[in-house]
Amino acid sequence: MADQANQLSYKAGEAAGHAQARREEAVEKAHGAASAAQEGAADAVKNATGLGGN
Repeated sequence: MADQANQLSYKAGEAAGHAQARREEAVEKAHGAASAAQEGAADAVKNATGLGGN
């Protein structure tokens, strides 16, 4: 009985660890996308105002 409880506890911890890793990966992807969007918007403003230097 205790062995089964230990196995379930281990599996729950393992699942939580995997979920945290996936969550962190999603946050990193979202941050990258937001940064790219911000850079794109800044470039668009520079080009629209003629401050882009091109």
